[in-house]
This record gives sequence, structure tokens and C-alpha cells, in this order.
Amino acid sequence: KELKAVEGEIKKELLVTKFKQRFNQDASRVINQAKYKPEVLQNFIDRHKGAKKELALKERSSGVIDSYLFKTEEHRYATFFDKGEGIILLCSEVEKSKVPALESVKKEVLSKYYEQEGKKLLESQLDKAFAESKTVDFADLAKKYKASVQSATFDFKDGSVQQSDVLKSAEVQSGLKNLHAVGAVSKALSDDHGLLIKLDSISDRDHQLFVDQKDKLSKTMFYAKKYQVKDGFIASLYRRAKLNSKIHMKDEVLQFIKEA
Repeated sequence: KELKAVEGEIKKELLVTKFKQRFNQDASRVINQAKYKPEVLQNFIDRHKGAKKELALKERSSGVIDSYLFKTEEHRYATFFDKGEGIILLCSEVEKSKVPALESVKKEVLSKYYEQEGKKLLESQLDKAFAESKTVDFADLAKKYKASVQSATFDFKDGSVQQSDVLKSAEVQSGLKNLHAVGAVSKALSDDHGLLIKLDSISDRDHQLFVDQKDKLSKTMFYAKKYQVKDGFIASLYRRAKLNSKIHMKDEVLQFIKEA
């Protein structure tokens, strides 16, 4: 693929990389100074038009921030990126956890224990039924395990999916992906029930549906391939440019860096 075709995307990637490198360098310097002069950090925030935010002990934030906050010791700093923004995190206070008296949480603990043990038993029974389903009819399995047999349908009609309620849960949707041929069986386990799913029949291919969705499918595949090629091309520049332990970029890429 010609370099001009992905010039803008490469330039954007290089800008992001350059920003991250510069931020890490500056943040490392600021953190070392802030240990002795706390005002250095505030000056850094003001100079770069950043924003200061304080989180209460029980306040939740984004997954990335919470993850770093959990790993950072009291009065220590951490630097990372979240959604394209550089963040300097200071853990100013750690609250010690308190273990409640067993008697005060006995009811909840027992309830959780029975729930977990019940799920283990349910999973064990489901595994046995799944193994037997290769040779035993579903109706007979239902009698043996005191279950029931339901019929369900899945269809794509008028631009949307139409399916039976029993198929809508995330666990069942995951199991449906394993049904590749008529007669195939898969299993699905939730917190309170287990399911065996059997594919009884597949409708004939709807040629008109393919015609109607062809343009949308074509665009989806085109952009997926486009970004795959772009990522591979950028990676190949670095691989092929490595020489004598130094990275020498092509003239075009060097020009992008200068412009950035």
C-alpha cells in the first residue's frame, strides 16, 4: 500500500507516540521534585492547562484510574494514560479495612456459601447431562433431571433480530455460537439455571437478505481490512528500519516527525 494513502493516520500515530514519550519524561521529573516541593506539581498542571481532581475514599472512577489507585501506595505517585490523556496520580490517604464480626454477617456469609455450592452442583449436573445428550433424547434427559424442554426460534427479519425470550441472555448467546450444524448441542450456565441447547433445523439461505445487506457488509469488511493494513504497515516500518541497534526511519516518516 502506498505511503500517501495512510499518511494522515501515520502522522496521527506518531503524534500520539511523541506526546506519550514527552509526558512520561516530564511527569517523571515533576514527581521527583514534588516529593520535596508539592507546589511543583500544581505549577506543572497550571502551565499545561491541566485539571486537578480529588477523589473521596469511597468514590469510584474509571476502571483505569481505580486500577492504578489500588496498586499505588500511600503518599506515592503513578503516571499513566486514560483515553488519550496523561494522568499523574497521587495516593494521599489509605483507609485501613475493617473485618466485621462473624456474627454480624453470618446470615449473608451462609447465603453466599449455599449459593456457590448450589452453582457447583448445578454445573456438575449440567456437564453430565451434556455428555449424555450425545446418545440420549432431550425428552428423556428432561425426565431424568426433572427439567423441561422448550422450543425456541432465532430469525433476522425486517432489519432486526427476532428471537425467543429464552435465547436473549448473554450466557445462551455465547452457547449459540458453538452450534455450527443441525443436531449440534451446547450448554449455558447462569447463576440460577443451566441449559442444554440443540440446533434442530436451519432455514434456507435468504438470498434477498444478502443483497439488502451487501453494501453494509462490504463497508464493514473494507474498514476492518483498512485498519489492519495500516497497523501492519506502521509496525513494518519499525521492523525494517532497525539497523545496528539504531532505528533509522525513511525520509518520509522523518519528515512527518519534523512537521509534528
